[in-house]
Amino acid sequence: MQLFISLANRLDAEIIELANEKKTDKSDAVFWLKKIADKGGLKSITAPVEWQKQLRKDSNLPNR
Repeated sequence: MQLFISLANRLDAEIIELANEKKTDKSDAVFWLKKIADKGGLKSITAPVEWQKQLRKDSNLPNR
């Protein structure tokens, strides 16, 4: 867990305190996506479409 916290700090990410959360199913992805949205989303991505195009790497398919 300490490595995860260290990585989050290096990425300048906000760490959510888990101990203060209401009793819910925290393994549910929707729960965590809502937590991120409530905090303002990913502020480091100013243009999501451009970010996705830069990240996405299509591979050449053989025989095409």
